This record gives sequence, C-alpha cells and structure tokens, in this order.
Amino acid sequence: MDEVLECKKKSSTLMEVLGKAANMTISNEMVAQLNDMAYKAIRKGGVAKKLDERAIKNEAYFKKIEAQIKAQIKKTDFDQVEKERKEIIEQIGACPMSVNNSLEAM
Repeated sequence: MDEVLECKKKSSTLMEVLGKAANMTISNEMVAQLNDMAYKAIRKGGVAKKLDERAIKNEAYFKKIEAQIKAQIKKTDFDQVEKERKEIIEQIGACPMSVNNSLEAM
C-alpha cells in the first residue's frame, strides 16, 4: 500500500509540473522540479540496494556475535553474579520500561 501511495504522489506531482508546462514553455524551475523527482527515485533505489548489501555483508558477523553471546550466557552463573554484585544492582535499580533490574535484563 505504501508503494501505491508513493507512486500516486509522484504521479500527481509530475502531472502538476507537466500541467504548468502545457503552454509549451518549460521554465528553469520546472526543469529543476522534474530533475529533482527523477533524482529522488534513483537515489532511493540506490540507498535501498546499499542497505541490502550491507545487511548481507554483516549477516555472518551478527551470527558470530550472537553465538558468542549465547555461549557466554551458558557459562555465566547468574546466582553468583547476583551475590557478588548485589549492591551495584540495587544502586542501579530497575529499568523504567521493562521493570527489570540489570541482572534480569542480562
């Protein structure tokens, strides 16, 4: 639906600019508006492509980090951490959004 609305917006803008040019004269401002519309369409596609490439490139890195985190969680004795860091956990307090203390958030 977003793509349809975006296409409709671009079409109406284009029709408006071309409607102004109906008297067979195109001002510099109209040329600039047409160029701006064309450039935005090209740039948007290019940015999306770059973001996709970056996500694919970083996928292995994120999987590696996630595996390291899971391995560390398995090794961690949370009861021991709570005993050792009880004062700090109480000082920090609970997260206002999740209502978890720092140990529960881990």
